[in-house]
Amino acid sequence: MRKLKARQKGQGLVEYALILVLVAVVVLVVLALLGDQVNQVFARIVLEMQYPGEFHGDPVQVNSINVTAGPGFGGPVATAGVSLSGGVSAPVCVQFSVDGGGSDIVCGGSLDAGLDGPDHGTVTACVIGVQGYSVVGGTKCATDTY
Repeated sequence: MRKLKARQKGQGLVEYALILVLVAVVVLVVLALLGDQVNQVFARIVLEMQYPGEFHGDPVQVNSINVTAGPGFGGPVATAGVSLSGGVSAPVCVQFSVDGGGSDIVCGGSLDAGLDGPDHGTVTACVIGVQGYSVVGGTKCATDTY
Protein backbone atom coordinates (compact mmCIF):
# COMPACT_ATOMS: atom_id res chain seq x y z
CA MET A 1 0.00 0.00 0.00
CA ARG A 2 2.78 2.42 0.84
CA LYS A 3 4.65 1.77 -2.46
CA LEU A 4 1.49 2.58 -4.43
CA LYS A 5 1.28 6.07 -2.86
CA ALA A 6 4.94 6.77 -3.69
CA ARG A 7 4.29 5.83 -7.33
CA GLN A 8 1.22 8.07 -7.42
CA LYS A 9 3.27 11.01 -6.14
CA GLY A 10 5.87 10.37 -8.82
CA GLN A 11 3.13 10.12 -11.44
CA GLY A 12 1.73 13.51 -10.37
CA LEU A 13 5.18 15.07 -10.64
CA VAL A 14 5.59 13.73 -14.19
CA GLU A 15 2.16 15.08 -15.14
CA TYR A 16 3.09 18.56 -13.86
CA ALA A 17 6.38 18.41 -15.76
CA LEU A 18 4.55 17.49 -18.99
CA ILE A 19 2.13 20.38 -18.51
CA LEU A 20 5.04 22.80 -17.99
CA VAL A 21 6.78 21.51 -21.13
CA LEU A 22 3.56 21.92 -23.13
CA VAL A 23 3.12 25.50 -21.88
CA ALA A 24 6.76 26.29 -22.75
CA VAL A 25 6.33 24.91 -26.28
CA VAL A 26 3.16 26.97 -26.81
CA VAL A 27 4.92 30.15 -25.59
CA LEU A 28 7.88 29.51 -27.92
CA VAL A 29 5.58 28.96 -30.92
CA VAL A 30 3.64 32.15 -30.18
CA LEU A 31 6.87 34.16 -29.80
CA ALA A 32 8.23 32.70 -33.04
CA LEU A 33 5.07 33.73 -34.89
CA LEU A 34 4.66 37.16 -33.27
CA GLY A 35 8.27 37.95 -32.36
CA ASP A 36 8.70 40.90 -34.74
CA GLN A 37 5.44 42.49 -33.66
CA VAL A 38 6.29 42.07 -29.96
CA ASN A 39 9.73 43.57 -30.63
CA GLN A 40 8.16 46.64 -32.30
CA VAL A 41 5.73 47.14 -29.42
CA PHE A 42 8.62 47.15 -26.94
CA ALA A 43 10.54 49.56 -29.21
CA ARG A 44 7.58 51.96 -29.18
CA ILE A 45 7.40 51.71 -25.38
CA VAL A 46 11.12 52.53 -25.11
CA LEU A 47 10.67 55.45 -27.50
CA GLU A 48 7.74 56.81 -25.51
CA MET A 49 9.73 56.54 -22.28
CA GLN A 50 12.73 58.37 -23.76
CA TYR A 51 10.66 61.12 -25.42
CA PRO A 52 7.34 61.36 -23.53
CA GLY A 53 4.53 62.93 -25.53
CA GLU A 54 6.66 63.79 -28.57
CA PHE A 55 5.07 61.18 -30.85
CA HIS A 56 1.45 62.26 -30.65
CA GLY A 57 -0.38 64.68 -32.90
CA ASP A 58 -1.95 64.82 -36.32
CA PRO A 59 -2.07 61.48 -38.14
CA VAL A 60 0.62 60.71 -40.70
CA GLN A 61 1.15 57.63 -42.81
CA VAL A 62 4.46 56.15 -43.92
CA ASN A 63 4.41 55.97 -47.72
CA SER A 64 7.63 53.99 -48.02
CA ILE A 65 10.82 52.99 -46.28
CA ASN A 66 13.98 51.65 -47.84
CA VAL A 67 17.09 50.29 -46.18
CA THR A 68 20.57 49.55 -47.46
CA ALA A 69 22.96 47.45 -45.42
CA GLY A 70 26.51 46.27 -45.76
CA PRO A 71 29.27 44.72 -43.72
CA GLY A 72 31.13 47.00 -41.37
CA PHE A 73 33.78 46.78 -38.69
CA GLY A 74 32.32 44.60 -35.92
CA GLY A 75 28.91 44.19 -37.59
CA PRO A 76 26.68 45.54 -40.32
CA VAL A 77 26.01 49.20 -41.03
CA ALA A 78 22.62 50.29 -42.33
CA THR A 79 20.95 53.43 -43.68
CA ALA A 80 17.21 54.01 -44.03
CA GLY A 81 15.18 56.48 -46.07
CA VAL A 82 11.56 57.26 -45.20
CA SER A 83 8.80 58.99 -47.17
CA LEU A 84 5.75 60.34 -45.30
CA SER A 85 2.27 61.17 -46.60
CA GLY A 86 1.04 64.69 -47.24
CA GLY A 87 4.53 66.10 -47.80
CA VAL A 88 5.24 65.90 -44.05
CA SER A 89 8.89 66.43 -43.19
CA ALA A 90 9.59 65.59 -39.56
CA PRO A 91 12.21 63.65 -37.58
CA VAL A 92 11.53 59.91 -37.86
CA CYS A 93 12.52 57.11 -35.47
CA VAL A 94 13.51 53.79 -37.01
CA GLN A 95 14.33 50.51 -35.30
CA PHE A 96 17.12 48.61 -37.05
CA SER A 97 17.53 44.93 -36.24
CA VAL A 98 19.80 42.17 -37.50
CA ASP A 99 18.86 38.51 -37.78
CA GLY A 100 20.98 36.76 -35.17
CA GLY A 101 22.28 40.05 -33.80
CA GLY A 102 21.37 43.26 -32.06
CA SER A 103 19.00 46.13 -32.66
CA ASP A 104 19.16 49.89 -32.35
CA ILE A 105 16.67 52.78 -32.40
CA VAL A 106 17.80 55.81 -34.40
CA CYS A 107 15.90 59.12 -34.50
CA GLY A 108 16.43 62.24 -36.54
CA GLY A 109 17.33 63.28 -40.04
CA SER A 110 20.25 60.91 -40.54
CA LEU A 111 19.00 57.36 -40.13
CA ASP A 112 22.31 55.47 -39.98
CA ALA A 113 23.10 52.62 -37.62
CA GLY A 114 26.09 50.44 -36.79
CA LEU A 115 24.83 47.14 -35.42
CA ASP A 116 26.19 44.11 -33.62
CA GLY A 117 25.65 41.06 -35.77
CA PRO A 118 27.07 38.39 -38.04
CA ASP A 119 29.27 39.13 -41.08
CA HIS A 120 26.41 38.25 -43.46
CA GLY A 121 22.67 38.39 -42.88
CA THR A 122 19.55 40.51 -43.13
CA VAL A 123 18.87 43.94 -41.64
CA THR A 124 15.28 45.03 -41.02
CA ALA A 125 14.32 48.68 -40.51
CA CYS A 126 10.86 49.61 -39.17
CA VAL A 127 9.41 53.09 -38.63
CA ILE A 128 8.28 53.25 -35.00
CA GLY A 129 7.53 56.96 -34.66
CA VAL A 130 7.38 60.39 -36.30
CA GLN A 131 8.05 63.33 -34.01
CA GLY A 132 4.93 65.49 -33.54
CA TYR A 133 2.67 63.01 -35.34
CA SER A 134 0.76 59.79 -34.70
CA VAL A 135 1.69 57.09 -37.20
CA VAL A 136 -1.40 55.46 -38.73
CA GLY A 137 -1.85 52.66 -41.23
CA GLY A 138 0.36 50.12 -39.52
CA THR A 139 4.10 49.73 -39.17
CA LYS A 140 6.15 49.89 -42.36
CA CYS A 141 9.32 47.83 -42.55
CA ALA A 142 11.98 47.12 -45.16
CA THR A 143 14.78 44.57 -45.31
CA ASP A 144 18.14 44.29 -47.03
CA THR A 145 20.50 41.35 -47.21
CA TYR A 146 24.20 42.11 -46.96
